Amino acid sequence: MTDITILHLIPNYSQTNLKKGVSQYAKSLSEMGHDVTLVIYETKKNEDENLDIPNVEIDRISIRDESKLIRTTSYILSCDTDVIISQNVLEKRYLIWVALAWAQGIDFLMKIDYTPGIPPLTPSIRIKHRVKLQILSEFCRGLFVPTQNAADELVSIYPKLDHRVQSLPSGYNDEYFVERKESNKSILYAGRLVSDKGVRDLICGFNKIKDEYSNWTLEIAGDGKIYDDMNKENVQFHGHVETQELIDLYAKAEIFCLPSLHESFGNVLVEAAGAETAIISTEVGVAPELLDGAGLFINKRDSDDIAEKLRTYIDNDDKRRADAKKLKQNAKNYKIERVTKIISEYL
Repeated sequence: MTDITILHLIPNYSQTNLKKGVSQYAKSLSEMGHDVTLVIYETKKNEDENLDIPNVEIDRISIRDESKLIRTTSYILSCDTDVIISQNVLEKRYLIWVALAWAQGIDFLMKIDYTPGIPPLTPSIRIKHRVKLQILSEFCRGLFVPTQNAADELVSIYPKLDHRVQSLPSGYNDEYFVERKESNKSILYAGRLVSDKGVRDLICGFNKIKDEYSNWTLEIAGDGKIYDDMNKENVQFHGHVETQELIDLYAKAEIFCLPSLHESFGNVLVEAAGAETAIISTEVGVAPELLDGAGLFINKRDSDDIAEKLRTYIDNDDKRRADAKKLKQNAKNYKIERVTKIISEYL
């Protein structure tokens, strides 16, 4: 049995974060007999929320008075554990925590939240990344990234990472693998309403075919800063929705469309696939591996291409339904059991 401390240091951690990903493999590792502590940031928004994962201790780092760096560094220095698992972007401050853990004899497993090409790999960025990756490879017992494309790009930057870094997807429990509900002939987008998600392009593409397919609707779940400036004609907005309502929307929709410019992983793609919904997406995040032979790809910032791919699926029920069935099968590769198995190899 191993003492495992998982640092999931995101702002405004809430009960909704307990449904997938880090919280799910915390639960799964505890079920294997390990002593697991999940460490989150405490802010004014979540200080009164009762977060609960069976057999997992929840520890909080208050960041209301002192900086995140100081408080987290102090926590690691006082940490009595065998293994620390952390998910972070590729920033200098996290190198300090890795080195501190190593100095205390604590194994550090780090998942780098890395999106290929973001920011663009200029010569100076490549040099900075290379130095950070060299340090991480020395002090980390295991290095992970969300997708194989991300792993390939990091190896291209620092070739000595070959065979040292591997993809570790977000993990999903059975809650996301549901039976289809009666179709409402809808096209669904779920996510933040920000410019780099390409939602305006989706609305524009849908409006180009709306008159041809008047019994189809476009539904959007999510909120964000561009909502007030969006064209709302012929669109049904649901705003922010909780997990179960979102799963129901997936299960009723015929097509899910993600026109995003970039994603580190793209949780919504696996969620939609688990509900056996056909997917149209840009080649971002997990899309190239999940949709391989089972979905349609669109160009970024191209409403004409979106319109054409929507036509393809709307006009061909057999293809749409066959691809959706393949997607659901592919999505099983991202269940929590696979994630836990990968992590267990390092314990």
